[in-house]
Amino acid sequence: MWRILAANCARSVPRHTLHAMQSAYDFVRPYIVGYGVALVWGHIVIREVSSTLYRKLGLPRRERYGASHASILGAVEGALYVSALQFERPEFIAVWLGLKTVVTWRHWETDVPIIVDKQPRWILGRNVYNIFLLGNALVILFAAVGWKLIELLVDKECSAAIAIGVALAVGSIVLVIAARLSQEYPALERGDHRLSPPHGPR
Repeated sequence: MWRILAANCARSVPRHTLHAMQSAYDFVRPYIVGYGVALVWGHIVIREVSSTLYRKLGLPRRERYGASHASILGAVEGALYVSALQFERPEFIAVWLGLKTVVTWRHWETDVPIIVDKQPRWILGRNVYNIFLLGNALVILFAAVGWKLIELLVDKECSAAIAIGVALAVGSIVLVIAARLSQEYPALERGDHRLSPPHGPR
């Protein structure tokens, strides 16, 4: 039934209109794929990896203040990075990442307090900072792959695009498995030698 309706609609639309629609779709398809990889696929993988590693530190997503805002920022960054690479302005990525790092690195010099079984505990600031850096590195990686896929598909190099997509899929699976198999680092009690002052030894 749906095929009959589609065929009837196609016959009712002028041929030049169908040709224009097809041409428009062919033009935007590489960008849909590229930005889709950078934003959708990248968001899913980065969220899974980051959330898993945060849980290993004792910080489940529901207890991380502002986690949803960070996800939105990551999606916006992915779009900006792909656009920067398309317009041949990769220095924007360096400036943006440098700005983020300079603003936040002192924050992670201090250990992160949490409550475990109604008792105060602390997570090493450098462990949280490592996850922050990993998330940023993955945003750049997916943006770069999305940009490359756009270039390849515009040039009709579908075989190379498929190869990159398969490699990215395998790498994503390996990364998620690695995160799930990674070691847990329980929160530390006050006075632990690994903590920074004032919660650890001076």
